[in-house]
Amino acid sequence: MTRDPFVIGRGVQVDLRMDGAGVWDRHVGFEMDRGEGLVARCQEGAVVMVEGRPSERHRVRNGDELMVGAFRVRVSLAPARRRSVNLWEGLFWSVFLGVVVGQVGWGWWLVQG
Repeated sequence: MTRDPFVIGRGVQVDLRMDGAGVWDRHVGFEMDRGEGLVARCQEGAVVMVEGRPSERHRVRNGDELMVGAFRVRVSLAPARRRSVNLWEGLFWSVFLGVVVGQVGWGWWLVQG
C-alpha cells in the first residue's frame, strides 16, 4: 500500500476492484491514524465483517480477516522498519564520557592546586 487511503470496492476509482454481491462502489478504505495505526473505515451504510462481527470502523492488525461483501480478505502487514539510533547513542556516550573525564580532570587539578 503506497497511497493513503487504500480503497476496496466495485467503483472505477478504487485501488482493489471487486465485482460481487454486497460490494459497494467505495466499500472500505484503509488509512493511517497516528494514534491507532492502520484503520479500516466503511463507506456510510456499508459494513465489513471482521472475524465474524459487523464493523464500520476497525483497527487493523496483522492476520485480520475481513468480509467485504461476498469476498474474504486476509490482511498481511509487513514488519515495521526500525530506525537505527547508533549515531545518537554513540554521540550520547561520547559526550557522557567527555563530561566524566572532564570532572575527574577538574577534581585532580583542584587537589593538586
